[in-house]
Amino acid sequence: MQKQVNFQEYEEINLVDYLRILKRQRRTIIAITLVVTLASFLVSLIGRSAMYESQAILEIGSIKNTPLASPQEVINKLAREGNTIQAKAQEGSTTNVVITANDSSQVKTEELLKEAVKKVTQEHAILYEKQIKLMDDQIQADTKGLSDLGQYLLRFQGILNRPGLADAYQSPILQDYLLLRDRNAALKQDIENLQAQKLASQKTALFLRTIKTTQALSLKITLPLGIFLGFVLAVLWVFVKEWWDKVKQQL
Repeated sequence: MQKQVNFQEYEEINLVDYLRILKRQRRTIIAITLVVTLASFLVSLIGRSAMYESQAILEIGSIKNTPLASPQEVINKLAREGNTIQAKAQEGSTTNVVITANDSSQVKTEELLKEAVKKVTQEHAILYEKQIKLMDDQIQADTKGLSDLGQYLLRFQGILNRPGLADAYQSPILQDYLLLRDRNAALKQDIENLQAQKLASQKTALFLRTIKTTQALSLKITLPLGIFLGFVLAVLWVFVKEWWDKVKQQL
């Protein structure tokens, strides 16, 4: 007849008994800890995935050496586009913004950056073209004025070169001539300045650079975690096995 086991009759195991069990089963504990640690390490290697980081430098355009926007204004605009984009001002520059995006697809990272800065570049392009058109219109108007003044100057030169021109007429005409000549020189200078400012102006530009990176669980996390879990599981296994062996002896 099978023995009836009263589990309440088991003697309590004190701390010394626990230590004896751990010492006796130390090889098992070490083995299980190593196996779990190795498994966690392999999982971290297998679980890593290829990632792409696209980094772009947004060069803010300028008109007449004045930026179309400040880096902080651009960063604030990009912040409203979502959390997939990180932007910061480039160190040592007052006009550049560094933008980064990460994704498992190389194409998508570049698309994320282009889409994020699309509104910014469009706004800057409209402002740039508007200002350039104003400068072109001014250059055209000044060029026409310069042409008209040139014709007037030729006429005044012809009048002044007429023989027998009375002094009473010559003096006022000469003064007008000199004024027109000064105005002509000023218009030339204005046109040169506008052309130089136009050449110095530049559109907002985006330069992309995509880097392939890998992303995996850090070994600083997986190894200590594997050791801890392995040790806990090993100790639990040892005590469960010890308890089960004692139960079998009582049956």
